[in-house]
Amino acid sequence: MNNTVKTIFTEDALINFKRFTLTKRSILKPALMYVFCIAVIICSFIYNGRFQLNFTTILYPSLAIVCGIIISVLYYVNPKKDNQRLIGKEVTYTFAEEGIITDQVTIPYTDLDKVYEDKDYFYFYTNENDGFYIEKETLNFDLAPLLRERVSGKKTLKLLRTKG
Repeated sequence: MNNTVKTIFTEDALINFKRFTLTKRSILKPALMYVFCIAVIICSFIYNGRFQLNFTTILYPSLAIVCGIIISVLYYVNPKKDNQRLIGKEVTYTFAEEGIITDQVTIPYTDLDKVYEDKDYFYFYTNENDGFYIEKETLNFDLAPLLRERVSGKKTLKLLRTKG
């Protein structure tokens, strides 16, 4: 039996998808990087010991501030770009025996690289850079058991645990 779900891309969902991709697929979490930048600034003043302006107290904090700005751009500004062409687009996903059938292509379950689940979405990745999401609100069937059954092998399947 085939299960079908329609996803309409919204700006908030696309931003969540891009941010999820940045944080889940990378060891560089924004909060961790901010803490590191602040620690560099504090340590540069402590290392100096006299709290005077010199090479240490100017260069290292400046580099940390630049890193903080880069992190902010990557995590907060960049995900908002390039969404306009996708907003409002509707895609139908059919979960069939042979794979996930979209409006344009069939993706065999063996081609899925990673599948993640959080409280609101399922995130599907076919490689490091390409993926799609399905909003849980739009599902009229239980997708997690279907994925556990069909996605196997060396694939990463990180679904929420259900009680029962």
